[in-house]
This record gives sequence, C-alpha cells and structure tokens, in this order.
Amino acid sequence: MNSNSEFELSRIYARGWNAAKALPVSASSELSAVEIEKLNPHKIETERLRWSQGFAQALCEGPPPAKRYKAGTSHKLAPPAKEGR
Repeated sequence: MNSNSEFELSRIYARGWNAAKALPVSASSELSAVEIEKLNPHKIETERLRWSQGFAQALCEGPPPAKRYKAGTSHKLAPPAKEGR
C-alpha cells in the first residue's frame, strides 16, 4: 500500500482486531509481545502500528458473548437454558 489514507488504516486496524478475535481464548492470553509482532503481516511502520492497535483492542475486550440461536435460524434467540437440565 503506497497511501495510508484513514480508510485504509481503518481496514488494517479491523484486520488486526479480527486476527485477535480469531485466536482461541486460551492462546490469546498466553501470547508475548514478540509473538504478537510475528503475527503482524505489515512492513510499513504506520500499518504495523494500526494493526497492533486493533489486535490489542480486541484482546482487551475479551471473548464475545455466546449467542443462543435456535437451531435452523440465525436471527431468533433461544430462551435461556433452565438450571438443573
């Protein structure tokens, strides 16, 4: 990428965020700074920085909440499971 427009940098941030969210929770809590830098695919410093910011933000947020979808649908939430079942 020759130009670092705000849009392009926002997409790089998003790719860093997505990379962190794609990791298993157990793996993301055990990564060192050196290991995270090795995951960063960018060579240009501004791009590396933006990707790292997205990655770090995703790690700070923790895992996404579990969704309770009914079988066969993608938009209706199933009722909460009753305890003791």
